[in-house]
This record gives sequence, C-alpha cells and structure tokens, in this order.
Amino acid sequence: MDHVRFREGIRAEIIDGEAIVISFETGKYFSEMRGAAADVIDGLMKGPLSTHMVATDLVKRYAVADAEGGLAMVEDFFARLAAAQVVEPDEAGGGIPEGSRRAGGFAFGLAVGEELADVIMLDPVHEVSPAGWPTRMPG
Repeated sequence: MDHVRFREGIRAEIIDGEAIVISFETGKYFSEMRGAAADVIDGLMKGPLSTHMVATDLVKRYAVADAEGGLAMVEDFFARLAAAQVVEPDEAGGGIPEGSRRAGGFAFGLAVGEELADVIMLDPVHEVSPAGWPTRMPG
C-alpha cells in the first residue's frame, strides 16, 4: 500500500505520548504505540498518509543508522495496522507533521485488546439515529 487512511469506525487519541486506537467496527482496541508509532497514528488522525514519505521522514527524524532496516520497520508497522483492520488503501497522502522525536524512540509496539469488544460494539451512544438517543421504538 502506497497510501493509507484510517478505516471507517476508527477513533484515535494520543494520551501522554501513547497512541490509543479503537475500532467501533471490530470492538478491538490497540495500545502500546509510543515514539515513532505514535507519530504515525498522529499523522493518520490528520488524514491519509504516504507510507514511503512517512518511513523516510521517521528514519531521518529519529536518526536511524540502518536506514534500510528502519524503512522496513515502518512498512511492517503499516502492514500490521492493515492486517488489524485499522488502515486501508487510499489514493493519495502526505507525510507526518513536522515535530521533534517523541519519548519511546524509533519503536513500533502494537498491543491488541479484545476483552471489551462486546461492550464497545454494543455501545448505543455510537449508534444514534437522526431522531437522537434514546428513542422509544414503536411496539
């Protein structure tokens, strides 16, 4: 995938330098994304990204000695996000916002939580009709 974006139903936040992502379609949540991984999620929160441009930017930003290995790590992270149904292909995208290195360094952790999936997917607040919530159903 040359360009990616968040899939429909994905929400993300950066809290104390860690990216937290929730899929309201699968009920899974993703955590332990600090450093360069949080930079990627922060970029995706702003819009579609070019995977090659992001990889190049991160290798430079974090002064990775093995540039080829660093590029492969970033590509692997995007592949894991795609396999987890967090991102999908897009037609165009840019780089990540300019910034300094985050605490956590050039790392791409990704922990997947599924124990709250039933609760997340049953959350009525996120399935509101134009009539609002709560709405009494006929019958």
